[in-house]
Amino acid sequence: MRDVLLSYLAGRIPHEFVKQLPESLEAAYFDAHRNAEQRCAVPERVRVRGQLRHYYQNGALRDLAERFGIDATAPHTKPKGERYTRLVFEDIVLGRTGVRFANKMPAPAKHREAIAALNERFEPYTPDLFEAPQRHVNDGLGVLLVTVHPGKEQDQSVPSHFVVGVPYTNLKGWHMFEPLAALLAAYEPAQQLETKDIAYPTLKKMLRDAEGGN
Repeated sequence: MRDVLLSYLAGRIPHEFVKQLPESLEAAYFDAHRNAEQRCAVPERVRVRGQLRHYYQNGALRDLAERFGIDATAPHTKPKGERYTRLVFEDIVLGRTGVRFANKMPAPAKHREAIAALNERFEPYTPDLFEAPQRHVNDGLGVLLVTVHPGKEQDQSVPSHFVVGVPYTNLKGWHMFEPLAALLAAYEPAQQLETKDIAYPTLKKMLRDAEGGN
């Protein structure tokens, strides 16, 4: 499924947008570190730096998306809560999060759960034998762009790396969790035919199989 998902993403997300993602997010990450160092005392610095990393990267992601004419919004969660960044590419919904170096799963949050819920089609389903099936299968693909933070002993002004993840609906694992470089590689000319002509029908077949269809 990894290669199919990467090809599917590459067929819908502009290549130049993906190429510029690391530079934009790294600049925001550095600004967060610098501002925390300059404006906060040691007791508050770590917590403030984490918050600034989150907000600055979200803003940078939206700014970059808008330069490419990509649908980028910052809606509230429902019920109303903190706002989050949401990008839409055709049937793909992309959000952003961060994880500690040793932890590949983000903490549960309503906006991440909403994005992950789009991936229900990938997961096995066993209907209740005593009730009519009630499963609602969402359209679309939910993706998280993940910033992996550096270890405590490493330079805190730059992220460790970036990952593209397709999360389970329960946020306890990943259907795909690959470095951003793997998505960039999917745009190589040798893979363009696969990206355009194979990924979508292959993904549709995998989804039908997962749902028990013919």
